[in-house]
Amino acid sequence: MVPYPYAYTYDIRSQHSPPGKLCERYGGGGHPAVGAILLPKGEVDRAKQIASEVVAMLAGK
Repeated sequence: MVPYPYAYTYDIRSQHSPPGKLCERYGGGGHPAVGAILLPKGEVDRAKQIASEVVAMLAGK
């Protein structure tokens, strides 16, 4: 998670799953090699929840 003055962003790179498609589930996007999700600064809890879900998906859980 990268904090910016106005938002948080996740940059996701994976060889096992198309990151752009994964990020689309959370309102983000990308392409087969990289994806990103951008959330407003005040949504820290939502950002942490998304991070947990993405990690679990990439781990195959």
